[in-house]
Amino acid sequence: MNKFLEMKKRGETILFSELLKDIPPDHILIDLFPNKRNPVRLLVSHAELEVLSLRLKGFTQAEIAEQLGITPGQVAYRSKEAKNALYMNVPPYICVDIPALRRILNAPRELTSYKLLSELLRDMPSDEPALIFKSEVLKCQAH
Repeated sequence: MNKFLEMKKRGETILFSELLKDIPPDHILIDLFPNKRNPVRLLVSHAELEVLSLRLKGFTQAEIAEQLGITPGQVAYRSKEAKNALYMNVPPYICVDIPALRRILNAPRELTSYKLLSELLRDMPSDEPALIFKSEVLKCQAH
């Protein structure tokens, strides 16, 4: 079984950045990105995610076309299809952890439960363990 499908089955969060590092084949994507309108049709394809990944890395359409052996028009089409398919359609178990992609897809930000900075600071660990570790490292370096 695919690692992303296993993560979904266990209820774990899948990071979009990890998904783009190892884009699954279409027969896995159909389960990861279910198409609510037409369940037997892919919502987003491997080829579209491949183009999206390269665009997010800063490659131009011409560079992507050359790299994938397709035309710039096909790159533009796949890019548009990926954006249209994923816009407001990313499943809740997939976290869009890439800020640029989050903006493109209008994905909600992950919010914390903290309402005040003082609450966040209260829950942060103290400096004591770090200071102890630092003193131990300095002792080792002195010997």
